[in-house]
Amino acid sequence: MLTPNFPDANQYLQIFLHEIRYLEKRFELKMQFFNKCRLLIFV
Repeated sequence: MLTPNFPDANQYLQIFLHEIRYLEKRFELKMQFFNKCRLLIFV
């Protein structure tokens, strides 16, 4: 049960989790790009 002081704490949590997923996805794409570049360099 949420307290009156934090009526939308759940909403903040959702936004926070969304941000984390977004950063993870960007990091993943960066790593994929890095691995591709590395393969191209060392071929």
